[in-house]
Amino acid sequence: METSLPRKSYLGPTVLAVAGVLLLGFLLVCQVADVPRGLWVTSLSLSPWGPICLIVAFLVARHVRKVNRLVDHGIAARATVESIDSTSSSINGRQVLRIGMSVTVDELPEYPVTVRNAPPYHLVGMLRPGASIPVVVDPDTPEQVLIDWKRAEREPSGPGL
Repeated sequence: METSLPRKSYLGPTVLAVAGVLLLGFLLVCQVADVPRGLWVTSLSLSPWGPICLIVAFLVARHVRKVNRLVDHGIAARATVESIDSTSSSINGRQVLRIGMSVTVDELPEYPVTVRNAPPYHLVGMLRPGASIPVVVDPDTPEQVLIDWKRAEREPSGPGL
């Protein structure tokens, strides 16, 4: 089975890192140079955002690396949905669901995994206990699973049928 997941871009973490460095540089210049009081106060009010941007850039880049590793080296497999619970989170207006699944990979016995995911609107109705959905599994850490929504969308009758 082949995966249809696209690689993630590093543009977001790069923009965040550049913003963090610029904000920290602005603070440093305002502290060292003789600048008007208003600019100095502005630099102080912006001072926490430089480190925050750098930390968020690191976390987002780490996530992008994990996803790209799964896309490049992951094993295509099937998972059977066992439970679906809603969470209080949403991403881009889509409800984040906690999906309990049993994953079946060729060389491993079936094992349980829980993922948090914001599925595409048009595929949410297809998620139900007993449905079989395509996933990509990390060969080194089988607990890391990504649902392959693109492949699920292309299946003749949707996932699980």
